[in-house]
Amino acid sequence: MMMCREATRLMSFKQDRALTFRESTALRFHLSMCRACRTCARQFNLLHKIGDHHPIYLGHQTIKAIIMPRINRSNAVLILVAGICGSPFIGAALAQEVYFSPNQIMTWPTRSFEGETRYAIVEKSGRRVLEAKSQGQASARYLEREIDLNKTPYLHWCWQISTTYPGLDETTKAGDDYPARVYVARKTGLLPWQVESVNYVWASTQPQGATWPNAFTQRAQLIALQSGENRMGDWVAEVRDVRADFAELFGSGPSHIDGIALMSDGDNTGGNATAWFTHLGFSSTKMPHLPAVNI
Repeated sequence: MMMCREATRLMSFKQDRALTFRESTALRFHLSMCRACRTCARQFNLLHKIGDHHPIYLGHQTIKAIIMPRINRSNAVLILVAGICGSPFIGAALAQEVYFSPNQIMTWPTRSFEGETRYAIVEKSGRRVLEAKSQGQASARYLEREIDLNKTPYLHWCWQISTTYPGLDETTKAGDDYPARVYVARKTGLLPWQVESVNYVWASTQPQGATWPNAFTQRAQLIALQSGENRMGDWVAEVRDVRADFAELFGSGPSHIDGIALMSDGDNTGGNATAWFTHLGFSSTKMPHLPAVNI
């Protein structure tokens, strides 16, 4: 029988994607047996409806846009259930995962390098995902937030691309374009340029597993997790030990990072590409508790 913790996860994921038949059936059965979880489901659905259907505008922002970046949806549900059920295990478990839904990422600030990559929430493979479409532009969605790598050292996400940029020399400034990248950054001082970052990229020509410094700054190191057209059009799941990657590329493993970003860019080559992202987050283990995805 499904436990309350798994039921709350499915209630959370239901806000961003359609549950599978098996998930939906198991959740309905659990809710028919568990009064506390039925209460949780009603309250969480109410909060979600308020955010979606009754926006209050403050300038160009809605209440949902202001609140959601500060709330991890999965953790918010678990906190609510922990209060209802009085389970210390659930309260301890929620601290070990950080999950960013596509809706949350859409509220992150834009950091523009050349023009504006277009970001949107779209339906793909039966779920809501973040689409990043670059047509010769380069801008990232970036979140400044401290992530404790002692508790959640593993970064995970799924991505898919529409095309690559053949013939590039990605170690040069003219070739510093990638159909998809996810990067994490840590501050090394008080000045704005005192930042080190690890860029996980879907390379066009560099071989899978290759590492090299960014052509514009030695403070950014790149890792080609995927390369070329081999898996283009497929959903690919990634899990990285961020602390270990920093240690390998910069010589020391930090206890925390200060920001995370994702983007698709084609400004240096004038190229066009589209990338899709979902399931972005940090976890305490290499096997995070995430909604199902076909990969």
